[in-house]
Amino acid sequence: MEGLHFREAGHEDYQAMLRVSEGVHNGCDFLPALFQRWVDQRNRTILLAELEGIAVGLISTYVVDGGETVLVQAWRVHPCCRGKGVGRLLRQFALNQARQRYPRLRRQRYSENAAIFDSKPRTITDGVRE
Repeated sequence: MEGLHFREAGHEDYQAMLRVSEGVHNGCDFLPALFQRWVDQRNRTILLAELEGIAVGLISTYVVDGGETVLVQAWRVHPCCRGKGVGRLLRQFALNQARQRYPRLRRQRYSENAAIFDSKPRTITDGVRE
């Protein structure tokens, strides 16, 4: 897609993340609650796709297993750009960047609900069994 470019997201991109996440999970998106923590998380990269200076896509990669596995999490494209290849290009860019930073990278995994990776342990008193 012409004019699309990618950059790492920072704390100042919270509003851009909200825009890209519009309507995700019917308003029950986990990312707004985790974004600020994820920006600072070691081995995690959050990338924004921008078109004419406006965020239209976002993806998070989290490298685990001593640099051998990349988890792709919170991958989304704003409704105005869906079906135009933004998500595919964003994923390709993110995975290429991960391979450059982590030469031992061998596996990719995709997470539908990344909140499970940041949840605090629950007990039976919380109403959830381990």
